[in-house]
Amino acid sequence: WLRRYGPLVAAGGLVGLTTSIRLAGPLAGALVSMMLLWRRGRRGVAPLGAYWAVAAVTTYLTWPVLWGDPVGALVAHVLSTSDFTSFAVLYRGRHYDNRYLPWHYLPTLLGLQLTLPAVGAGLIGLVAGWWTVRRRKRLALMVMVTLWAAIPAVAVMTGWLPVYDNFRHVLFILPALFIFCGLGLEAVLRLRLWRVVKAAVVLAVLVPGIAGIVSLHPYEYIYFNALAGGTSGAAGVYDLDYWCTSFRQAMAFVDQVAPQGASVAVADAITTAQPFARPDLNVYQDRSGKTQADFAMSCYTDIGRAAFFPDYPTVYQVKRGAAVLAVVKERPTR
Repeated sequence: WLRRYGPLVAAGGLVGLTTSIRLAGPLAGALVSMMLLWRRGRRGVAPLGAYWAVAAVTTYLTWPVLWGDPVGALVAHVLSTSDFTSFAVLYRGRHYDNRYLPWHYLPTLLGLQLTLPAVGAGLIGLVAGWWTVRRRKRLALMVMVTLWAAIPAVAVMTGWLPVYDNFRHVLFILPALFIFCGLGLEAVLRLRLWRVVKAAVVLAVLVPGIAGIVSLHPYEYIYFNALAGGTSGAAGVYDLDYWCTSFRQAMAFVDQVAPQGASVAVADAITTAQPFARPDLNVYQDRSGKTQADFAMSCYTDIGRAAFFPDYPTVYQVKRGAAVLAVVKERPTR
């Protein structure tokens, strides 16, 4: 029984768990369903019913919000995905309402935050993958991978799914894009090239990502490629450290220099800073910059940073290249 039905139950349970974490989970199940029907035809209908039954039960058991009114709660959550709170998004040096982003927001960010070899290999793989469909019978795979990337992307580009913080809400499309990258790299390595040239190609694909990891650690997620001028060129033009993870390093500085019982005003994301503060420090949130704190911390972009405690001189910065991720200001001595 386990040999025959175990994988089906495991797969249904997995898509159920995925759905209880993020509403895009059923899209993964839809791709699985498409492949099953493609391969088995009518024989796949019964297993497909069992698959979705297990998924539904797992979703219900692992998502407590559904326990009172499963259908109503699910419908309400689906509708709420297109009704986000308004957020300011820094894009091309301007602040946009996240509900009214230009259609090119997502493709631009993907083109700038993936490494250049990944972008190039992905474009080659998209063409090469569809070109070889008739020769290698890859049609089912190519349709699935294309839908995997295209459906969420179209939802964002048409404004149906508002996003902010670059493209973090659709990170799940990256595996599909990397499949295209793999197809592109495969197409290049199948050419009649000297082995040393192929080795150079592989090295060229790996080096930008490795270099970005080394130079930006532990803030790898602020990576921008050369088309944006690197992370330094993206500063003040695109959102970088939108989670304010640099507050840990900034707070470590405050811990070293602040006197006993000092007050620290944090512009935003106080939950990112507070866990790393000394127990005696009074850490509180202040977006106005009008209180009398001993120190002030901000991870605002350059546009809003100057207005935050404008009379306090900056005593410390967390930087990567020319990009300033966080600043610490200290009350001037009188």
